Amino acid sequence: ASVAANTVYIFQFGLLYTCASALVDLLMGFTCPASQTLLSWGATGPEANVADPSATLARSAYLAADGSGGGTGRTYGAGAAGPNYLWGSGILQNGANAGSLTLVWAQATTDAVNLLTLKAGSHMIVYPVA
Repeated sequence: ASVAANTVYIFQFGLLYTCASALVDLLMGFTCPASQTLLSWGATGPEANVADPSATLARSAYLAADGSGGGTGRTYGAGAAGPNYLWGSGILQNGANAGSLTLVWAQATTDAVNLLTLKAGSHMIVYPVA
């Protein structure tokens, strides 16, 4: 999503994804213009690094990054039993640089056979608030 300089945004996102292997995790995060005042987001999804994340408690993660253009990503599980869903929200207090707020994701564990697939219905909604 395009973001203007010196503007505050709130955003919500949901990722629907599948993978044939429960040991292949999802790594996700955000990039944004450099020198933002605040990028903070949290998400709830399957626990990472377990053989069957669909049978475990959901993992909640929270991340705040000041001025770094996005900060570090977080890893969530991918249960092989069926579709997985990750839901979260955040805030971006953008600085003097216009640009983009981008949700980035990747397969956290390399596996050329069992590929993680982002499905239709995944979304991100961005609202300017100030």
